[in-house]
Amino acid sequence: MPHVEQRLEDDGRILQFDVVLTKEDLLAHVDREVAKISKKGLIKGFRPGHVPKSLVRNRYGDSLLADAFQELLETTANDFLSKVELPLIDAPVLRERDSDFSKLNIRQLQDEYRITFEAGLYPSEIRGLSGEEKYERFVADISQESAEQTLEELSREYGTSVEVSNGIRLEDLLELSLSELDGEIVKEEGLRREGGVLWLSKEFPEEVTAAFLGRSAGEVVRVRLGALRERGLEGVLARLLNSASDALQGIGDWFEVRIDKVRRLEPAALTEAFFQQLFGEEVRTREQAIEQIKAILARNYTDALASLTVENILARLETLNDFDLPERYTQTIFQRKTEKSPSEAPEAYERFLRLLRRRYFLSRLQALANVYPTEEDVKREVANSLYRTLSDMGLTYLFEQALKRQLQDEEVVLSAERRWVYRHLAQALPAYLNMSEHPLTEEDIRQRYQKRTADAQEETAPPIETTESVEADEASGAND
Repeated sequence: MPHVEQRLEDDGRILQFDVVLTKEDLLAHVDREVAKISKKGLIKGFRPGHVPKSLVRNRYGDSLLADAFQELLETTANDFLSKVELPLIDAPVLRERDSDFSKLNIRQLQDEYRITFEAGLYPSEIRGLSGEEKYERFVADISQESAEQTLEELSREYGTSVEVSNGIRLEDLLELSLSELDGEIVKEEGLRREGGVLWLSKEFPEEVTAAFLGRSAGEVVRVRLGALRERGLEGVLARLLNSASDALQGIGDWFEVRIDKVRRLEPAALTEAFFQQLFGEEVRTREQAIEQIKAILARNYTDALASLTVENILARLETLNDFDLPERYTQTIFQRKTEKSPSEAPEAYERFLRLLRRRYFLSRLQALANVYPTEEDVKREVANSLYRTLSDMGLTYLFEQALKRQLQDEEVVLSAERRWVYRHLAQALPAYLNMSEHPLTEEDIRQRYQKRTADAQEETAPPIETTESVEADEASGAND
């Protein structure tokens, strides 16, 4: 029977193992395949199902031998690896071969074939997971001011638009008739526009807003609207004048403007009925509404806070566990994934080693809290993110088609899986680690998350997906 002989090398940092295949193992496999072909095969000159086995063996023996070698090698190695409890860094690599397997010949078989693989090992024990270390779990500290501002925005969003006759204010909506001026008089062939609409924003130049503030419907004012262009608000001016932005160059700065109508958004009254409409029947007061808003705003930062929390723990574990990885193995893996030697890309190789360590720490955290996403979890994560994006753009009708494409994008799927893992780890780890809450303001969250994202982009490195299985083609060369 095929079997495996194992041993530890490099001070226990490398698992080396031999897959041993005997002549009897290979011939038994070939004979089974010959019997199948003889029984089912159709060869010219013979009745169906009556092909001599000797003919099949002579004609197809070497090809069947190559297939047998590959299948037995792969099955034996992967069955062994499935039972290994040591922390493998990545897939085993071929260490050495005792024969040229590309010249396998059924008439000249050796008594035994030995194929040697090795896999790098992480240390079995690491510091920082037994409760002696203190970690921080970042939470959102939503300010009273931010919640109050959000409540005001909600009251305006659910308010009503009313027409007013005088006392124009900022954020009023003005319906205007405009005539281009030439000095002090209306330009004879200048631009004229009726029904122009202008939302009087506080972002406008002061000379523009000052021309309207306090005025009433029916009044005529002279306004240097060119100030909008100078502020970089060409789009606002183009919409007001119903002109393309690139056509503004030939239009003057000064306009005579008649204020036709003034409309004002009256915020909804902050009543018990309003609070219940927005937040549910249990919310009846302003104070309760503010608390609900704080909770809602905090949820907006869930993924960012989870990422900051988990990355902070990973960084601490990295500091506590400054171990070396088996160089002979990691150099081989790096070269396999990048087609470059570590000496050709030393910085990339160092990043690669760091990401290997962090991947191990993350796997230990997942094992500690038993946090593993299913395929359905990841699909739902992709779908939820996509739906939010399309909703913001008003394109939800494209959801089904876009989801199929997203699920075929490996980078999108891996990103969704990472978000899911980080979010669930941040929720579960306080039950296993010594963690205290560390409140962050909204500005703190944005700054830290932006920095973490920038750092992650700088630390780009070759893929380090786990492939803890043997692909026999490399080892056997049987198809050469």
